[in-house]
Amino acid sequence: MAKLIVTLDEINLASHNELIGGKAMNLIKMKKRGFNVPHAFIITTAAMGKMDRQMKDLIFKNLKSLKTDKVAVRSSATCEDTETASFAGQFESCLSVSKENLIRAIKKCWASISGERVLAYCQYKNISVSDIKMAVIVQEMIFAEKGGVIFTENVFQNNKDILMIEAAKGLGEKVVSGLVNPERILIDKKTRAILEKQSINGEVLAQKEIKELTDIALKIEEFYRSSQDIEWAIMKKKIYILQSRPITK
Repeated sequence: MAKLIVTLDEINLASHNELIGGKAMNLIKMKKRGFNVPHAFIITTAAMGKMDRQMKDLIFKNLKSLKTDKVAVRSSATCEDTETASFAGQFESCLSVSKENLIRAIKKCWASISGERVLAYCQYKNISVSDIKMAVIVQEMIFAEKGGVIFTENVFQNNKDILMIEAAKGLGEKVVSGLVNPERILIDKKTRAILEKQSINGEVLAQKEIKELTDIALKIEEFYRSSQDIEWAIMKKKIYILQSRPITK
């Protein structure tokens, strides 16, 4: 019988995409590789739609092990974060979720499979909605002082020699969702030299942080052997990797 909940430390499950989905599988792989990934547990695809008292007790037991008051609840569908389909922003994610709202947030993730955005994206990518299974990541909430995304190629110019960092103060979700004009830094991947820096709303990243983010991003790209779209956060001078997915055209 398939497990209903697993942790990121259960690395033997890293290849079981049908059980934990693409996003969770990537987090497990990165944690195993030594990248700083927030603590989390995964409600597997085997649990989808099962929200009885026993399931709730199991969820709250695992929540206690995270030792945090607030969590991020993120989708991890079996079709998500693959080489051919990212589903970026299509499924539901909920941030700063309290214990009282956790079950509701998990149900929102499950329900987002049948959302209009997902249906349209599936049609565009020729994916059958009925084949999608949804796992849910319940992740320690990182209250970022700075956050954003890194593309390990210049996606605007299709240039694999240039790495692009986008950063803003506060949660990186603002950058991901396009709610702010981020600081944008272009870096030569071979020399690590800064080629261009655009800071419309003021400087966000210090020189040391740019170097550290560049080093981490290039290590992640080397690990996956493909261009990556990486979401990151900085809290108390520590860099966290929230997710990494292949860049899809």
